Amino acid sequence: MEGDKSDTSNPKSYSGIPEAVFVDNVDEFMNKPENSGGVDKVLRSLDEQHAKYKHMELSLATKRRRLRQQIPDLARSLEMIEKLKTQKEEMETEFLLSDQVFVKVIT
Repeated sequence: MEGDKSDTSNPKSYSGIPEAVFVDNVDEFMNKPENSGGVDKVLRSLDEQHAKYKHMELSLATKRRRLRQQIPDLARSLEMIEKLKTQKEEMETEFLLSDQVFVKVIT
């Protein structure tokens, strides 16, 4: 089947993150045309790839932490929206538009 083949010229990408290549046989890996520059070149390339993955990991961890910190605020906002949907009586609210400027809203 086509999905069973491993095509190293066009690696899969998930959310912009390229799939890492697993080196099963070092001799075969070193004999590939793209690895003809010698051991130092291949090691440099693998180190660069590793650094990219570490950077992506740090970036995703930071984003995850920031999103988790937003959960309580989002839950409170959702709770307020649900309360306002069920409320039938008129309500007056003042919003801060800018410094010393408020807007009054009657719903």
